[in-house]
Amino acid sequence: MNKLSAFTLMELLIGMLVSSIVIGMCYFSITAYGKQFLLYKKNKVNLWNIIQFQSVISENCFATNGVSYSNGKLEIDDYKNQKWNYYFYDSLVIREHNSIIDSFYFKIKNVVASDLLNSINYDNNIIEGIEIQTLLAGESYDFFIESNCANESFVKKEILNLNKN
Repeated sequence: MNKLSAFTLMELLIGMLVSSIVIGMCYFSITAYGKQFLLYKKNKVNLWNIIQFQSVISENCFATNGVSYSNGKLEIDDYKNQKWNYYFYDSLVIREHNSIIDSFYFKIKNVVASDLLNSINYDNNIIEGIEIQTLLAGESYDFFIESNCANESFVKKEILNLNKN
């Protein structure tokens, strides 16, 4: 009688058990890597939005005639006498100019305006700069945008405000 050389049932079961353990470990590592990649991508997109926002608002605040802030709205009058409005919400900043509307998506922790006259509240007070505190990957990311208001426009607005009183 001829003997067939083959695997026994027990050897096949052990082989399947080992291969299922290896496949399970591979699946776990691939899903963990995928989750980490998606988290990295989300943080990268948020950082890109913050950097783009910093660049745009810095450009708008350079050589301005006046910058005012109240109740989550930042108004910038640039040197061409064009008005830029920024609206700050919890996870969104909207920039408006004429018919153009942009949006920047990132978490905002706090917005603080520092004024030139040490918190003397006039209706259209010129601010020196604005500090924006954001959240990026659970950590605070703060930056300060300085407005370069022309001295002439500052003096004109103060004279107008004094004449009102």
